[in-house]
Amino acid sequence: MSQRIIESFWNLPGFVGIAIITKIEEELYFYVKPQVQDWEKPALTQLMSQSIAKTHPKIKYFEFDVMGYHAFTLRISPTLKFIILTQTDAVKLPSLNILKELLEEDLQSSIANFDALAKKSIAGSGTSQSLLTNRPAAKPTAIPTQTVKEPGERVTVSDLVNILDRVTKVASKYIGKKLTASYLESNRPSDEWLRNFQIKESGEIAFAAKTAEPVSSDRLNSFKSWLVAFIKQAARIFPYLPTVIDQEGLNERQKNILK
Repeated sequence: MSQRIIESFWNLPGFVGIAIITKIEEELYFYVKPQVQDWEKPALTQLMSQSIAKTHPKIKYFEFDVMGYHAFTLRISPTLKFIILTQTDAVKLPSLNILKELLEEDLQSSIANFDALAKKSIAGSGTSQSLLTNRPAAKPTAIPTQTVKEPGERVTVSDLVNILDRVTKVASKYIGKKLTASYLESNRPSDEWLRNFQIKESGEIAFAAKTAEPVSSDRLNSFKSWLVAFIKQAARIFPYLPTVIDQEGLNERQKNILK
């Protein structure tokens, strides 16, 4: 009976995964379908834990969006809660009370069943599901140093505008537009040329001069110093930001420009 209930959740169209949190946020069991990328798992773990921590303990049920997914959360007790992760908020879930009663009745068997389903769904991928904690399960991608190699091809202002636009869009997704704009401004070096980069209210990046002009090595170094300082500060809020930027923020040419 319990296995059928768990399978009914796991096989539900739009179901992405489940996080079961025990011992007052000290342990988080996270089981997901293969559509969730490896780099997303520690980032999701951190953001979900933060969302729960920020919600008043008397609130038993709440929902929130996280990294493009939707989270249905039920707080069973101070030491036990779970999050159902779905593709959108339109997914029709069975009664969460059914799963609540199941976890209360036999937590370890329920965890084992979700673990078995997760392993079955990713069979052959070489990925293993394991206990995660609120601490990062893996070190984020290192922030690049400020030493810039001379690029092998001409770099234009337009290239840098596109790079900054991509980085800020990714950052805004995780730390918000206001913090992104604030950190960009506070970390901007005292280089008059960099003042031409403007941040619009929409979050888009513009340049107040011609964008087809080539960029000198000195200006490229200044730009990268700015970018490194911005990412370093933003990573204090979301440690996996450098990893996310590397995975989904920049294309290969843009990465080469910043080497």
